[in-house]
Amino acid sequence: MATNDSELDRPLTDIGAQIGRLLPGLYDVDSQRDVKLSESFDVWTVGIEGLKATGYSGNFPARKTEYQHHQILIDGRARAFASSILSPSGELRVVRVALSPVAEAIDKAITRIDADYPKSSTRVRLLVIQSFSLYAFWLARSGLIYIISVPGLLTVLRAESYYGTADFLGALLRDATHSIPRSDVALESSEDSGGPRW
Repeated sequence: MATNDSELDRPLTDIGAQIGRLLPGLYDVDSQRDVKLSESFDVWTVGIEGLKATGYSGNFPARKTEYQHHQILIDGRARAFASSILSPSGELRVVRVALSPVAEAIDKAITRIDADYPKSSTRVRLLVIQSFSLYAFWLARSGLIYIISVPGLLTVLRAESYYGTADFLGALLRDATHSIPRSDVALESSEDSGGPRW
């Protein structure tokens, strides 16, 4: 079973309540729909500019962000997600709720990893490389990266595929060399949008 690599250190009850307040105002989700909070994952990232500057040193250069990703089921299907951040008061605060195909792709990835590792609880980290809008699961203990979603501008990496960390970074560097992604902006809260700058 694919689970978050570290135990979430805050109860998620209030996250569900916040999502319940936000979702109907943003989208056509009425009280007749069955909305549930599903899996939650810590969000990690890799700085592309730093990777291009230094290359692959042998250590996987991912860093944990202050964000957590929460899957949202609507009528039993993963159709949305929320992002939360730990506030100065020590509470998790929802900063983004979105209907997105990324939620379904993450759900499919969880199903695939569960099928590939049926006899063990597989600890995963959600890797978001914002410069390329790339989502992946990092299976840190086995040293594998499972690509969840990758945009068309990347030509080497393939969705729904496993890569060793060295192969993943090598492919990412080749694509970064031949592509011009958006600025490599850190995952941070935007006061204008009220959410992270994805």
